[in-house]
Amino acid sequence: MICGTCYRMLRGHVGSQWRGTYDLHFKHQPNREALRESADKSCGICRSLYAEVSRLEQQGDTFALVRDEGSQPQYISACLAAMYGPGWRAKRYHDIYRLDFKMNGSAQLGTFILQPPDLAPPGITQITRSQSEPTKRTNYIRAGHTQFSHSTSSDEVLELAKRWLRECEEWHKESCTRDDQFYPKRLIELGIPPKRRMSKVTPDEHDEVDKVRLVLNPRYDNPKGDKVGSPETKAELKYRDTTFEEPKDKPEKGEASLVGNYVTHSHCWGKKNIVTLTEENIDKFIKEGIELKDLPKTFQEAIGFARRLSDPKTGAFVKYIWIDSLCIMQGDSDAARKDWLSQSASMYSIYKNSYCNISATASRDGSYGLYRNREPQTLWEEETIINISGIPGREESKGIQRCSILDLSFWEKSVDEAPVNTRGWVLQERLLSPRVIHFCENQIAWECHQKDCSESWPNGLPDFQAKGGDVIRGGRLKHLVFANEEELEEDDDEFGHALRKEPDMYGPWKRVVEKYSRTQLSNEGDKIIALSGVANMMADYLKQRYVAGLWGEGEGLVNQLLWRVDPIYEKGKFECRSWRPKWREEERTKYRAPSFSWAAVEAERGIAYGDTTKGELHVEVKGIQIENVAGDPFGLVKEGANIVLEGVLKKILLSRLEENGERFTWSFVGQDDSSDTTTFRNVYLDAPNDDADALDLDGQVYCLPVRTNSGNYLICLLLQLLRDGSGSFKRIGITKIPPYIEEGRITVLQTPILEDHADIPGVDWNPVVRKHTIRIV
Repeated sequence: MICGTCYRMLRGHVGSQWRGTYDLHFKHQPNREALRESADKSCGICRSLYAEVSRLEQQGDTFALVRDEGSQPQYISACLAAMYGPGWRAKRYHDIYRLDFKMNGSAQLGTFILQPPDLAPPGITQITRSQSEPTKRTNYIRAGHTQFSHSTSSDEVLELAKRWLRECEEWHKESCTRDDQFYPKRLIELGIPPKRRMSKVTPDEHDEVDKVRLVLNPRYDNPKGDKVGSPETKAELKYRDTTFEEPKDKPEKGEASLVGNYVTHSHCWGKKNIVTLTEENIDKFIKEGIELKDLPKTFQEAIGFARRLSDPKTGAFVKYIWIDSLCIMQGDSDAARKDWLSQSASMYSIYKNSYCNISATASRDGSYGLYRNREPQTLWEEETIINISGIPGREESKGIQRCSILDLSFWEKSVDEAPVNTRGWVLQERLLSPRVIHFCENQIAWECHQKDCSESWPNGLPDFQAKGGDVIRGGRLKHLVFANEEELEEDDDEFGHALRKEPDMYGPWKRVVEKYSRTQLSNEGDKIIALSGVANMMADYLKQRYVAGLWGEGEGLVNQLLWRVDPIYEKGKFECRSWRPKWREEERTKYRAPSFSWAAVEAERGIAYGDTTKGELHVEVKGIQIENVAGDPFGLVKEGANIVLEGVLKKILLSRLEENGERFTWSFVGQDDSSDTTTFRNVYLDAPNDDADALDLDGQVYCLPVRTNSGNYLICLLLQLLRDGSGSFKRIGITKIPPYIEEGRITVLQTPILEDHADIPGVDWNPVVRKHTIRIV
């Protein structure tokens, strides 16, 4: 339902205001208290707006908050408009509208889509993988499910999850594929009595089995395909051949001897101590089992839900669950370290071949549990009648139109920005799992390679997203990797004809890295390995060498070297919230990645990946040296990794610009043309607070022109010569030289006229090609 204020605004244009344009603008709620009252009365629109206001208050963003103070009342404003611009001219978008809300005329509060409820939402995109699967733009209707239960632990919620699983198993056989004969090295057996395996198990009845047990896969292969011949512990050797139930028919050599599906579990570790698998307790976990009461509440409820997932309609039997802290040995011993490295390299197979992933999406740690209480009516579809007269672009339309309301912030707030999905390790768990069941604050949500659903939109969420004030069409997280690049870039002209941009083979990886770089890790040393499963998957697609978070050995790799950290602009000032890893004393390794990799820094808002489209290159790759720990090409990187480029270096002076916060400039030092006094301002430093010595008068900073892009900007690496006499460089940032600074561009690109100007201590100069050999570590 919606409140009277929202209804009168949309139906009768009450509160209409002239803002100097022909768009329909309205005065909405007059103050914060009125907004809260409407939210408490279950207005879906106001409830979402009030949640955003509360979030801004928690962040201390008083600049935009709605207040009752002062002689001039402050308010929330709204704007109703048709969808317009590139991609929205096709006739099928004619009856879709957007509704935007702002606070005090500036801060964006929310964007909603209004569309006919009986219209198959054209925003829902299914990437077709074969003729046996549904075609793209399958007709999904929102209606058909009314929630009555007051908890996400209910059978009603369970049955919806099973329905999604059945539909995915039946219709998405190629895109959501898995090898059901694969099993991880260790699993937690759910302990369901044989007579109850395919019968209905209620939330309370699963507690009848108060233990679970660690079991070992007798046929486990390590990632290289060799049999595991030397278990880490005597316990594993003792129980290896007896823990799993053998199928009735003896398997052929090489076939799996296990039965039943396994699910995985994503969770936040948090700061509280939890039960983990160690060398000391592995024998007990195998022989005696694990008491449920000893496990965190989230684990208990995830195990209970997994026990109820078996589906007699399809014969799908869920027998095991894989939880990282209970299936990978933890601790500082050599055996635990070896096991952690081995299992980290197996993440691709573990998650990719699971039946599904059960995600404690809304839980900050194990004490929160999986389930939530809720008011079911808040999930019911929101519909209203809008007066479309006077909407620009719809001049021919007279009268009213009934519409369903889609809150574009739902998925972002309830799933993408939920506690568990801010964890770095969880991103690859979501991407690799064929399907994910999210337990959100007031409902469950579904994610597979074909569609996203929620209890509010059980047949599929339209793939509209709000980005930078625009509403765009495109798949969410799982389409970052699994969608075809051409389909991701698809657009429509005004006649509905497809317009496709040139595919970028690195595009999927670029999108993954940009999202991953905004997540957090408890152990900063995990930056590379926590994405190793996705890298393993991408290797099959790119078929190129993996270089510490980048790909290739030639032109493609050069372009990827030009990633950047954008400064954050807030409250009239720029801030650089990025840093190099801070190592704890107890950590074994204090090396993560070479400086030329994005993985060498942490950035609060993430990094912007290098433009991987074609351009004019000014350097050439001459060598790459990368060694990985334990021989895993996608895993931890050994110290000493480097890349060798051939190009022309120019010594520069890097300075701090004393205005608008943290901004930087650079100028030439001791070049052939001493008259060039150009000051360059487009500077993006990787971690200026940690690289403060680069701002000294003798900072030993050099500019290396790398690429001229399609916009004719010259993009250069900023490198600092190490003071150890090795002649090696550390990357400290990039700079962009615009096309209108012609004299500066010429100076950067020209080779030194005098040999002494080319001389850099410890750096080779080739007088024939007149270029430096540059080693970046």
